[in-house]
Amino acid sequence: MRNIYTMCVTSGILLFIGGFIAGAQMAALMFFIVMLLGH
Repeated sequence: MRNIYTMCVTSGILLFIGGFIAGAQMAALMFFIVMLLGH
């Protein structure tokens, strides 16, 4: 039981980190596009 719980927590943390990185990349891309269009 402990093993399954640890696996779930680990996968959840990895998903959270992956989502955070993907969100940061999307935000940077949007910012870059806005800067290009702004000029």
